[in-house]
Amino acid sequence: MTTLAASATVVPFGRTASVEALVQLAGRIAVTGDPDGLLSQIEDATLRAMDCERVTIFVHDPEAGQLSSRQTPGSDVIRLSVEDGVAGYSVRTRRTLNVPDAARDPRFCPDVDRRTGFRTRNLLSVPLRGPDGVVMGALEMVNHRDGSFSVADEELATALSALASMVLQGRALLEAQARRQHLERELDVARRIQRSLLPQEDPAIDGFDVSGWNLPAEATGGDFYDHFQLADGQQALVLADVAGHGLGSSLLACECRALVRANAARSSDVAEILARTNAVLHSDLHDERFVTMFLASLDPRTSELTYVSAGHPAFLHCGRNDSPCCRALDSTTLPLGILPELRVEPVTLQLGPRETLLLLTDGFYEWMNPGSEHFGAERIMDVVGRHCQEPASRLISELWDAVRQFADGTPQEDDLTAVVVKRL
Repeated sequence: MTTLAASATVVPFGRTASVEALVQLAGRIAVTGDPDGLLSQIEDATLRAMDCERVTIFVHDPEAGQLSSRQTPGSDVIRLSVEDGVAGYSVRTRRTLNVPDAARDPRFCPDVDRRTGFRTRNLLSVPLRGPDGVVMGALEMVNHRDGSFSVADEELATALSALASMVLQGRALLEAQARRQHLERELDVARRIQRSLLPQEDPAIDGFDVSGWNLPAEATGGDFYDHFQLADGQQALVLADVAGHGLGSSLLACECRALVRANAARSSDVAEILARTNAVLHSDLHDERFVTMFLASLDPRTSELTYVSAGHPAFLHCGRNDSPCCRALDSTTLPLGILPELRVEPVTLQLGPRETLLLLTDGFYEWMNPGSEHFGAERIMDVVGRHCQEPASRLISELWDAVRQFADGTPQEDDLTAVVVKRL
């Protein structure tokens, strides 16, 4: 928060000069990007125009319930509760407050005078209102050099407070822009880290064509896929979907990937890997999140696929485009993170020549068109049936094109991830 607290020995100037100074300041506000410099100029103009000993711009922090002044050379930051003092009263009531005798006013807080040795005789406090009606703080002028502040002083102070409000609002916008740019940079770093954890190329498996693809709905996402070799020489295949999307889900997705790989270093049993991963996730998750996952081991020598599915169905297509021969591979256990222990029973099947295993996250199924109709499993199977002879990567491209055409301009609201395993 930027504030201004100042005192000086000044030579007062007349009302005409004051108005001219206000006009010049207003012009500078429109073209400058230096709010601190403008606040210093408002300080100088206020001291001269109001012919007073001290000026403080207090800025309101609603979350802290506090008013604070900016630290300037030779002065300390003043922090007050919004419930205390004349400035606090001015902010709370949104009213200009002219106090001719501070010592006799019960709203005056003498703590600052006691700490600094300064003596406040009279003061004028004007709320700093933003264009949305929110009070951003108060402009406080202390000790008029010629008695008390007049009604004319109040009018001029109101004009000065409008300028201060404009500067503070401009600074808030600049700070918001800086925070937004910082967040964008942080999200870009997170996105690049997450992308680097995805496989950089498809695996080379004798007798098989395997391809994976991922497109998050935001800068980062909660879907991931992975493939790596197990200790027994089989190929591990993973596809997972963390509930939700965005940065929080992406962090959990990174944890899931790390847990699967760490547990796979201890065992090649997909059921054991899944159960161990679930146990850790259950202890870590406390916000009703969960993870669906399909985990399989593929033996290239026998073409056997052993899988476990934690709430994540898959499809197996026969590989003939002259027949809609496709069957669902149902879940074998609950999603991860719900229960501390899972009963996991693996399933083993033989992949026949030209058969295609299709793993998708629900972003494909649930993408809606302008008529609020989901793309659905039937359309996915239709695309697979028409393009089952294509390479695995091409089949994923056809699915992506089909769902985009169906969406007809509706935005992507969920992450998309696909893995296709084809026996040649």
